[in-house]
Amino acid sequence: MIRARASSSLIAYGGLGLGLAIGAVALFWNLTKSSLYIDEAFSLHIASYPLPAMLQLIVHNDAHPPLFYLFSHYLIMLVHVPAERYRLFTAPCGLITIVATWAIARRILGDAGAAVAALLTAAAPGLLDADRVYRMYAPLAMLSMLSWWSLLCALDEGRRRPAIVWSMYAVCAVALPYVHYLGALTVAAQCCYAAVDARRRWPVLAAGGLAVAAFVPWIAAVGIQYAHGGLAAGPDFDLRLAPVESVLAGIPLAWMGQASFVVGADVVILAVLVIGAWLARSTPLPFMLMALALQILLTAVLHKPLLFPRYLHEYVPVFALCAAAVIAALAATRARVAAVALAAIVLTTFAICDADMILDPLYQRTDWYLVNNHVATLERRTDAMLFVQGFPVLVVGTYPAFAAHDQAAPASAQMLPDARAWIIAHTHDRIWYVENQYWYADPARVLLRDLARDRRVLDRWAEPRADAADAVTVILFDSVSPREPSGNREQGHGRP
Repeated sequence: MIRARASSSLIAYGGLGLGLAIGAVALFWNLTKSSLYIDEAFSLHIASYPLPAMLQLIVHNDAHPPLFYLFSHYLIMLVHVPAERYRLFTAPCGLITIVATWAIARRILGDAGAAVAALLTAAAPGLLDADRVYRMYAPLAMLSMLSWWSLLCALDEGRRRPAIVWSMYAVCAVALPYVHYLGALTVAAQCCYAAVDARRRWPVLAAGGLAVAAFVPWIAAVGIQYAHGGLAAGPDFDLRLAPVESVLAGIPLAWMGQASFVVGADVVILAVLVIGAWLARSTPLPFMLMALALQILLTAVLHKPLLFPRYLHEYVPVFALCAAAVIAALAATRARVAAVALAAIVLTTFAICDADMILDPLYQRTDWYLVNNHVATLERRTDAMLFVQGFPVLVVGTYPAFAAHDQAAPASAQMLPDARAWIIAHTHDRIWYVENQYWYADPARVLLRDLARDRRVLDRWAEPRADAADAVTVILFDSVSPREPSGNREQGHGRP
């Protein structure tokens, strides 16, 4: 019996060690090589303001709670490094998420289930996509799993329940809604879990009450921010893509181009969640999925796209737990071959997606260094720069090719009249048109038509990406020539 226990523990700790090794390589591989992503630049830009001004900007120009910005504010004050290196401070959250998911799985699924859960969490491309970006999503997933882990430790009847464990849970419960509003759903699900046995689990309810009380001072800000919520999804967001893109970020375009694959992947993901929750129905796993169910309900009630993939990444560890439950259940029967096959299929698919995101620029976010390098080869001191939409200015505004030039950066349709007037004011200047996520500021591409009507195209360049939100098109327009008012002939070095 002792030998069997030791062998089982070796499997558990071996799975954790391998998971952490895989996770560390995937997380830190060329992590700081590419430029800031526009959301990262927005985070650091807001965090750089003095506290009163920063809080005002968050309330009136964002749709997120303040804790991540407060963390960034003090981090910037304490640590002075190139902007891309701030990713090094959130990427380790992914490793903690692996450990917490493994620990939860070991309690509810056993040693073999824990090893599988650690490997799946480490390789999960949806989680990797969140962990490699300096935003609040990596801390959100970490806190979510830490909160469940500390809750289970505190409720363990076979061990002492020291105050420090309950304190850890209470800190997670208070922090979750302040890191991301959807974190409140995890706390709500945990309170539902506690309500089933309130006599024994009442400290969970007390921590939930503390989280509500701590959030009260920020309630008024939520009312102001509400109008901005959900705008990140874009106008053409398709709910059918939510399951597959949240779990399988970096999926090959050839696969995504097949409707049958998208439907099949959605069915498999949802089936794993349902079957895994059923197999582990006597554990907290179904309540972990309750948070996702509440998110689906709120999407319908509030008419906000809360099922956008980045809002679902925190549930990827829960998917890993459900998949581990299914694989462990199959392995305990004569269907061991099916268990191995399922694990191999999921891990192979994850590995393909991970390789795309880490190694293939097509599946990565915009690299504004490349944009700067191209513009630098042709720019002149008198050129003007037009960004559609405007947030890339937060990234490239100080880059050598852009810093010394007059810039216009409409961020919304309300700013289009000013941008059109700016174009007229620069009639005698060449204009660089930099397009990224144009659908937010200029969905009809009015500014592009204005430029093309009276100016020749001197150069055209594109940075293709699998996700249209990361693609960039750069067009250099000549100054308006009185002799050729409607010319739009391409010349020179560009490529279509």
